[in-house]
Amino acid sequence: MNRLFIRCTTTILFSGLIMFSGSSGGSAAFAMIDQGESKRLLQMDLPKSIKEGFPFIPLKVTPYAWVQKTKIIAHGMGGVERKRVTNSLKAFQSNYKNGIRVFEVDLVFTTDGHIVARHDWHAYMYPFLGQKNKGDQLSLQEFKSLKIHDGWEPLSVYDLITLMKRYPDVYFITDTKLDNTRVISEVVAQFSKENQALLQRIIPQVYGPKDYQRIKEIYPFENMILTTYRLGMMSRENILGFLQNSDIKVVALSQNQASLPFIERLKRQGISVYVHTVNNKVEAKTLLNQGVTGIYTDYLRIDDLK
Repeated sequence: MNRLFIRCTTTILFSGLIMFSGSSGGSAAFAMIDQGESKRLLQMDLPKSIKEGFPFIPLKVTPYAWVQKTKIIAHGMGGVERKRVTNSLKAFQSNYKNGIRVFEVDLVFTTDGHIVARHDWHAYMYPFLGQKNKGDQLSLQEFKSLKIHDGWEPLSVYDLITLMKRYPDVYFITDTKLDNTRVISEVVAQFSKENQALLQRIIPQVYGPKDYQRIKEIYPFENMILTTYRLGMMSRENILGFLQNSDIKVVALSQNQASLPFIERLKRQGISVYVHTVNNKVEAKTLLNQGVTGIYTDYLRIDDLK
């Protein structure tokens, strides 16, 4: 009897949390364009881990707790069917089923000012995603109607909100090739309309000291990653000094930057190190043996690292 009551209550309350919780109805664009897609997302089967627990949006998430149990970060939502950086619903679903809970997602703006999950708008990206070239930047409606690789669903920021409500153990790491402050400002604005508690599971990547300060002024994120590929000639001493005076506890290094002495110095300073983008099992295991916390990857699975 109690078990039945819990399951029924779970279904009712979870649906309530998903449908525009913390909002009087969401943005107009969400109502016009994404509501139908979000309803379809809601019809997906609940994963076993959620069925056995009580799904909810946590009031408080411990900062950097995700690091302790995360060896793999899905790069661009992770690869699926040997296709990478699709940032698609299919990639998310496939990698979630494989046990991944932390996803890097690329974010860009549409012509009408909405955030969507896509690496960029350059011409090469259309055939890379199996799409007919529509020219340059698309509107939100055009983006949503243009499927990836003959049928995979592209994701808007409104879909990401829905997924985070649907999967309370998922984290999204942001990446953008644009003005990071503009992207993060819009992410904060849209998530705050729905439920600000979700921002505890948004992990902005910051690209340097000035970017870090600007992001902190937008919202007091408790989880952040310094990614170093844009730091140019900034010395390792200066990187370590910056980290010591910030509340950042995670660094993302390229494979070229991931020397053993630098990894060891970061670790002594209490910094967890992730390396991108690693798709070779041997290389991944070697990095882990050298003290790296985890990797960004397109194709590797958790079992590959054992």
